[in-house]
Amino acid sequence: MIELFDLFFDTVSKDETLDASYPTWDAGQIRAFVRSRMQKDAFYDTLLPRMFDVLNRQHLGLLTQRILPLRNKTASGKTVYYLDRPCRLDETVEVHPWWGLGSTVTICRKDYRPEELHQSKSGSNFAFCDTVVPRPGSTCRCGKYLLNCAQNEEQVDLLMGEAQAEAIGTMQYVMREHQPFERVLSMKETVRSDYADLFYARSKFYESGVLNLPPQLSEKATLRPRPEEFGGGILSSERYLFFNFGRRVVVAEIWNDFLCSPFQSTDVNTHDLLDAASPTLRSDEHMDLTTKIGCKDCHARLEYGIRAYSAFDAYRGTRFERARQFDGVTKFFLHDSTDLRGAGPATPQWVGETIGKQPEFASCIVRRVEEVVFSGTKVPTNLHARLSSRFAEGHDLANLFEDTVVGYTLGAQSLDGSPHVPAL
Repeated sequence: MIELFDLFFDTVSKDETLDASYPTWDAGQIRAFVRSRMQKDAFYDTLLPRMFDVLNRQHLGLLTQRILPLRNKTASGKTVYYLDRPCRLDETVEVHPWWGLGSTVTICRKDYRPEELHQSKSGSNFAFCDTVVPRPGSTCRCGKYLLNCAQNEEQVDLLMGEAQAEAIGTMQYVMREHQPFERVLSMKETVRSDYADLFYARSKFYESGVLNLPPQLSEKATLRPRPEEFGGGILSSERYLFFNFGRRVVVAEIWNDFLCSPFQSTDVNTHDLLDAASPTLRSDEHMDLTTKIGCKDCHARLEYGIRAYSAFDAYRGTRFERARQFDGVTKFFLHDSTDLRGAGPATPQWVGETIGKQPEFASCIVRRVEEVVFSGTKVPTNLHARLSSRFAEGHDLANLFEDTVVGYTLGAQSLDGSPHVPAL
């Protein structure tokens, strides 16, 4: 059983010790140990990125790529912020920054350009200043309330961490409350701090002109509502919407994370790739590929999937654009172009609800937990069947994790008559 505790390494502090009798623990003692781990935030920070690939992409956080870290210097007892080079005091302006709307900071006028909204205004595919694909020669700087900037590098890192924490914290909430795990894909609320709220406040500001943030920000995370357009649980959180600038990559990773249905090209030749290639391949819709031999099995899923994300285009900006929302019905293909599972409104919430109804969702979550606990060793067939059956009772991920650890340690028979525990 010693290998099992490797799983909990990051959640056991150095001053904690394990009962010397743990090799002979019964199912109840093992469950109690797992439950004690679930009381710690570090348990979820360790477990969930091992289960879901998007959460394991620590180097990505595209919202923060368009937030520029400021520098500062002190002149005549006054702190002056700037981007590239400092300026004289008579070349500065006073601004209420987003990270403290109840205060003011002094910034070089050249770096404060609230009138600059776009990097490029040519054509219909212009880029906003908050795009994650900066254009050469862009005149974008900090913007109103310094929304395109951060106080320093540390604050940029904080924003990236808070985006990750929102997705993990929302999953943690659902697990601790013993709610059906598919709720994380359709909740209107998420668990987040004021800093994670910046993403939603920025998006709403771009639409309404009103920035709704408290005068002083807190890192304390709580369950909070979101604007109606962000109704797809973690699927419409910054972490899942903008971990990659390609919307097809976003859809592909969602299918992989929650349906265990990876995308793999088959029977695609060089001519197909050359015919499809274009400067707008990633940003535009290509419905013709949903019926093209060699392309359709992936693109039936991808093209209809990205319709739910038409209002979120990282090439244009990290925001919701109501005018670009697809106003019509989309389709949900699971494994290939023949596997149509439903049709409905093109929103992340409908996609999340549809994923949660698929039998593949439940089987994928069981598989994800088994992969973490068994670490590549074979899962006994009878244990897999028992885990699947018990998870089907309520899609309770916390109970599934307990069951899997007990089954890994004592075998499938140990789950017979082994009760689940009350809510944590």
